[in-house]
Amino acid sequence: MKKQNNLSLMGTVLLSVSAFLILVLLGALYLVFSIYQKKLKRYQRIPDRFGDTNLHCFTYKELEKATNGLKEELGRGAFGIVYKGDINMSSTALMAVKRLTTIVQVDGDKEFENEVNVIGQTHHKNLVRLLGFCKEGPQRLLVYEYMSNGTLASFLLADSKPTWKKRIQIAIGIARGLLYLHEECSTQIIHCDIKP
Repeated sequence: MKKQNNLSLMGTVLLSVSAFLILVLLGALYLVFSIYQKKLKRYQRIPDRFGDTNLHCFTYKELEKATNGLKEELGRGAFGIVYKGDINMSSTALMAVKRLTTIVQVDGDKEFENEVNVIGQTHHKNLVRLLGFCKEGPQRLLVYEYMSNGTLASFLLADSKPTWKKRIQIAIGIARGLLYLHEECSTQIIHCDIKP
């Protein structure tokens, strides 16, 4: 009888420990799954309205942090200011974040989405690549790859001028980029000015 009670007690303990371990395992799996889902939403593929692009949808908070509060200005244009930043996507990389300032809200959202869609489909070695965007509340930002050698303007206007051979190579590279935009790109791109 005592042996049966011991076996019964041992079975109950084993069953209780097994049930507890299963609950802990299920809790751990749920935690891992929820973290994975949050990361997946964070770096989601762009919704269908942006076409077949592979751009990242950044939050404003991420870009504000990556640019250290939009502090280091790289340049200005008619439509916004460009800031230097770095973000850890697959590896830490420098980027240029353009904060758009003149978007009319009536057709602005549709115009912004069209622009992201079109620019996101351009891939040419002589054109800076769009990496992602932010469309959160009133914030509209575009994230481009960073030009580590600086702008063409700073190169051409530096104290030591490039040789004529180098200038010709630069002109040919610019012409190839423009040819791509005007004739080889699958979607028509209308541009107002070209930033060197």
